[in-house]
Amino acid sequence: METTRTQRIRSLVPNTITCSSLVLGLVAIFFSFHARFEEAGWLIMVCVLLDKLDGTTARLLGAGSEMGMELDSFSDLIAFCVAPGVIWAGVLSTPESPLATWPLLLLVYGSVAMFVMTGALRLARFNCAAQTGEGPKKFFQGIPTTLAGAGAASLLVVVERHDLVAISAPYVPPLLVFMGLLMVSKWYLPKIGMRKSRLVNYFTAFNAVAVPVLILLRELPEYLLFLVLLYVLVGLLWANRKGVEIQ
Repeated sequence: METTRTQRIRSLVPNTITCSSLVLGLVAIFFSFHARFEEAGWLIMVCVLLDKLDGTTARLLGAGSEMGMELDSFSDLIAFCVAPGVIWAGVLSTPESPLATWPLLLLVYGSVAMFVMTGALRLARFNCAAQTGEGPKKFFQGIPTTLAGAGAASLLVVVERHDLVAISAPYVPPLLVFMGLLMVSKWYLPKIGMRKSRLVNYFTAFNAVAVPVLILLRELPEYLLFLVLLYVLVGLLWANRKGVEIQ
């Protein structure tokens, strides 16, 4: 009885962090209603930090649970699928966007729906694999929703900060669809961790410190976008080449 009570108390910490991410995702959506798109994008990236923090906290406290896993999926769906989709729909509906008229808006709404739907499918597949113990331990199958949300949010901040809506708008709907397909693809992506290469380990350690600082200071979104693109491109090419043992 005492063990169960202690476990519940411990689980409050990671679950509170998870709920904070969910709430910030909702706040980001509210910001988009008032055309505060860049601020909304930064909030999504704070959610990325919280998503990493809740998992780390749960492992350190030994507070992992089935409820925590389900709650994390609900939070990820809001913060990294629904929120980025709604915010991008708002950006692409502004007068600066060449897609802001009918029937072109149907492309915007359709791509957002695709992004959210594939994110939900990705999370459902992940939960099923986790419950059965299937799937590789050192690789993701399909890019995680957190990474897709980070990519969508960092691109959003870069576009807003440099007034690139008019130029970038035609490319965003196909990009959202492409990211959605990557989430549900069977391609493998290596999880971030220590590697045999010392240079890679230094680069990983540097970014483990630099990324939270940049997000909290709201600086260099271009570098954050670069990191997402680098991880996806290099990771997919490396993990899916011939001869790689998927573990």
